[in-house]
Amino acid sequence: MGNTLARMEETLEKGKDDYSPHLLTRLHYRMEICHKILQDLQDFLASLSPEMVPTWEKLVSLLRSTAALNTRNKVGVTSRMPVLLY
Repeated sequence: MGNTLARMEETLEKGKDDYSPHLLTRLHYRMEICHKILQDLQDFLASLSPEMVPTWEKLVSLLRSTAALNTRNKVGVTSRMPVLLY
């Protein structure tokens, strides 16, 4: 994620002569927010014990799968994922 943000900042710098200063100001503000959120997430992940990492990864996987299902207009029975508790 940090690399993606860095590339986006480079793109903003390259476009500073081509785009509205107001647009660039808004985008820079958004980038600052993204950096803050990324730092908070990295701090949180650093505080997880090694035993909790698999549980965290499973929760993230479930969240992503649920978000993917929410983008569909119709969800069939075969699309539903079983919820596995361990």
